Amino acid sequence: KRMILSAMDWVHKNMKSDRIIETESTAYIIGKDDIFDTIIGTLCSMFSFSNDFNKDIIIGFANAPNGIKGSGRLRNDIGIDLSDLVKKAARSVGGEGGGHRMACGAKIPFDKEHDFINAFESFLKETPKNNKQAVGLSG
Repeated sequence: KRMILSAMDWVHKNMKSDRIIETESTAYIIGKDDIFDTIIGTLCSMFSFSNDFNKDIIIGFANAPNGIKGSGRLRNDIGIDLSDLVKKAARSVGGEGGGHRMACGAKIPFDKEHDFINAFESFLKETPKNNKQAVGLSG
């Protein structure tokens, strides 16, 4: 519990730094060694239910012993399969990914977060939204 609160505090303190990247639809948390890989999924889930980021997708990264652990959460059902996009982006940088439509994970090589982000953003732009409209964000 203390680790999660500490990680949330770190994110809040780094909102304006280059370790938090926000694009049109996605908030990326680049935790490196400042966030434990064992809690990055929980952290992304918590931020997906909070109003800290006004984005449909939350993706977090944390250094793990043998690479970077990534975790993704859909905050709103915007008609995409997040797992498919994360898997494609991870593979494009020499990693692997998978999971569920609204929650997934990846393992990528060290220092490949920005390459993953670029690939993910490209795949996201190419992805049809299954004729669903984005759910309006409350709050």
